[in-house]
Amino acid sequence: MFKDYIKLGISDTDFLTCHLNGDFLVLQAANGGFLMALLLASLKTVGSKNGDCLSLQCAFLHSCKPGPVQIRVHLEKKGRELSWYTCCIFQNERKCLLGTAVFGRLATENAIRGNFDSCIDSCVVFKPPERPFWQRYQFKFSETDLATWKHMSGVEKLPHPPVPSLSIFMAHEDEEYVTEESMLAFCDAAIPLVKAATEFGDMSWVPSLFFDVKFHAKPKDLLWVLCILNLKTNDGKYVTEECNIYDPNSKQLLCTTTQHGLRTKL
Repeated sequence: MFKDYIKLGISDTDFLTCHLNGDFLVLQAANGGFLMALLLASLKTVGSKNGDCLSLQCAFLHSCKPGPVQIRVHLEKKGRELSWYTCCIFQNERKCLLGTAVFGRLATENAIRGNFDSCIDSCVVFKPPERPFWQRYQFKFSETDLATWKHMSGVEKLPHPPVPSLSIFMAHEDEEYVTEESMLAFCDAAIPLVKAATEFGDMSWVPSLFFDVKFHAKPKDLLWVLCILNLKTNDGKYVTEECNIYDPNSKQLLCTTTQHGLRTKL
């Protein structure tokens, strides 16, 4: 279960602790979305008395390897309606992931709803190859989006470059309800969309520099969510990708993330 991967302990020095295994690796480093999920779990452990997490900004300083990590969460300011926290994941006494979070109360009125056709029942189940951490998730695509995914992953070349946009229904590998932590893992689990705008078979790596996350609503009894990804900027070196995550039944927007990455050659 995903919740077991981000299960936290408490050290003698009041740091939260977790042991990273090898199930969420990209190359030799822990996936950024998984680390953000771990950071959010830590923030909620400390800050839940001050409401819901409304936003989270993360900066990636160093990669994390399998093994123990320590997480520090500090309350910077407690206001009447909002509270601000800083947080950090350490490994071997080195800062790996820095975060700033705002806690308050999620608005329950004026829900934002998407304009899309929810076609999950007619979508194709597809298990991506190669990366072991992809086995932690389930994916469903429309035929068009599946063709785009295969082009991006170097499996099949499309006759024309695909549009740098992709819709994926995602779930955990087990029958486990989606949480806010799940959505952070999902948003960074897909192939970077810049691969749809580059030469077929491009083998560049796109490590995250920083992420901006805005929560709009909590997922309620959902096994699947719809992730709509769009490539916003690509100057050949720096890329920006947006992911909107929806309840596929009510079409309510649950979470918006913006990822800023760096294209590097392997």
